[in-house]
Amino acid sequence: MQRRLTIKIVLITTVLTLAAAASAALAGSIKEAERYRADGDLSAAVIELKDLLQDNPRNQQARFLLGQLHLDLGDGKSAEKELVMAQELGRTGIEPWLARSLLLQRSYQRLLDSQQLDPESNPEQQALMHALRGDAETGLGQSKAAAASYRAALELDPAQPEALLGQARLALRSGDRDAARSQLQQMLQSNPKLPDAWALLARIDLQIQDTDGAEAAFARAIELAPVDFRYRIERALARIEREDYDAAQADIEHLRMEHAGQPAVAYLAGRVAFHTGRFDLAYEQLMQAQGVPAFKRELPFYLGASALAIGNAEQALDLLETFVANDPGSENGARLLARARLATGDRDGAERLLQQLLESNPDDADALDLMARLSAADGDMAAAADYRQRRAMAAPDDPFIQSALGIALIKADAASVDEGIKVLEQALRQAPNQLPADIGIVAAQLRKGDHEAALAAARAMVDKYPNNGAPQALAGIAQAAMGNLDGAQASFEQALALTPGEPSAAGNLAAIALSRGDVDAVSYTHL
Repeated sequence: MQRRLTIKIVLITTVLTLAAAASAALAGSIKEAERYRADGDLSAAVIELKDLLQDNPRNQQARFLLGQLHLDLGDGKSAEKELVMAQELGRTGIEPWLARSLLLQRSYQRLLDSQQLDPESNPEQQALMHALRGDAETGLGQSKAAAASYRAALELDPAQPEALLGQARLALRSGDRDAARSQLQQMLQSNPKLPDAWALLARIDLQIQDTDGAEAAFARAIELAPVDFRYRIERALARIEREDYDAAQADIEHLRMEHAGQPAVAYLAGRVAFHTGRFDLAYEQLMQAQGVPAFKRELPFYLGASALAIGNAEQALDLLETFVANDPGSENGARLLARARLATGDRDGAERLLQQLLESNPDDADALDLMARLSAADGDMAAAADYRQRRAMAAPDDPFIQSALGIALIKADAASVDEGIKVLEQALRQAPNQLPADIGIVAAQLRKGDHEAALAAARAMVDKYPNNGAPQALAGIAQAAMGNLDGAQASFEQALALTPGEPSAAGNLAAIALSRGDVDAVSYTHL
């Protein structure tokens, strides 16, 4: 009996020891995650907690902390999931964090419906919930209701920071930038350690083109924030918008070191790559950025544009259709969608979209250019010239746009050839080295039947573009029209020597050979 009792006591002691060890290990993992968070290494903190929850899925403290980390990273959906689980496991007082997770998802009505005020909670908690409800009402455009919620919060807690910030945001939304700035400055005088206030002040400075002020305010927000992830993201976006890509890249590199693998960082990297013309890299990065609610609206545009640039036309079409459906007023989106439709063979759909663009903005440059090309492809040169004329009227000092008009006029009809020549000559005075414009003048002279003038212009081009075969080919065409087949043949051969495969030279040499019955020469010119 004594032996059994001893064994039982030993077993109980062992179990208690193991339980204590397991509890200590759990506590150690949570402390380690908290340390990572305090050091700003959010990714490591998330990994630590996810490892813990693999073996202990019902640990409410770990769920709650993981939800907070997802909030730090701007992932409202994941935050909500973890916070709800923590609440179901018995965690209380979680409502403010749940409300913030819904704000991040822009689920404003769901916040108002699900997060009710608790009259039994302390005044500070009630004030915070009033302020967060005000933020949701602001998001829904319910400015009067939001103002009332912020006032209710401040009646309970006159220094409630979210409510004061909410009032400043309302003033900014109403266009009263001075009032918003004044409110923020008053806040920061009494409490200079509010990173959200500094970040909002930075946004106001950006609106008034005060770049130095914005940089200083963002730097202060980053310095003060316990977790600087969101503020660095915001500063990088602001730097991208003002085309300071080197500075934005510096923020991205810092974020990569501390938050590797975060899709928001990939989005920033994709934006920088996109704006600097590296579309393959932009596509790669933006593909990794999907699922971030804050970028849900813009991502299909940049990813679709990148896909189109690297030849993924079908994917670009799907993405840009999604973007335009969600933002039907975006002219940039409509322009790109028109190009994607053209690239996938939907000519009619592209033309409908371009006509809609021109109805809302008759001077839309991209739409006019595309419609001119489509008209020319259909052989309707008069319509093409009309679109080019409208485009040129909006850019009278752009020699390249004027050149496109001149060429269109020459192709339109015989009556407009002389006008086309004048336009091209003026464009060449502004920008002399325009091969298409010079070709257009020779083509115009040929169309008029003035072969000597065409030959003289072509020979002038030979001196102007000595390494290009096109001028020699034009000279050959003029010589052939004048009956000088030997001279034409020599010019075409010289054109091929300068530009192997020059299409008009090869074809005309074949025609000359056929006219002489020289079949072997025809074969030779087609080698």
